Amino acid sequence: VIATQYLLKDQFDIETIKKNFDYYIVRTTHASSLSMPAYSIVASWLGYEDLAYEYFMKCAYIELKNLYGNTHDGFHLATAGGVWQVLFRGFCGIDIEENSIKIAPRLPSKWKAVKFGFSFRGTWLEIKITPKEVAVRSAGGKEAIRLNIVGEELFLGPNEQIIVSL
Repeated sequence: VIATQYLLKDQFDIETIKKNFDYYIVRTTHASSLSMPAYSIVASWLGYEDLAYEYFMKCAYIELKNLYGNTHDGFHLATAGGVWQVLFRGFCGIDIEENSIKIAPRLPSKWKAVKFGFSFRGTWLEIKITPKEVAVRSAGGKEAIRLNIVGEELFLGPNEQIIVSL
């Protein structure tokens, strides 16, 4: 249920997501390493920062601490992808839509900044998020990219930077 609500976020209102999360969090054993990334992301959306961070760290250290006792059998590749999803969609609050990017960060209070890049519609974007601001820089590209940063609609032109205070 939680994974479905994570994957189909726009199909559910926040109250339904919260009700289901609160119900299932005490009933889920996380016997599969694949459940923790979805729970971390949804916990982040709901403002459960400590829980989101706890599951993120478990995902990040699954191999190093051999949390499931089976690291010798192989790498938990899907969980590694889940770590990226927690960072990208959960803590950085990024949602990619067909023609725009939404950014509504929820960084853990322990973090000072996150910086990374990715390609969107042929344009390389560099994102830096701190507790005080979101900076988005485009490197190249031929057309403006529509952004929604914490509710503010903006257009980022080729080789431009936008900084929004939080």
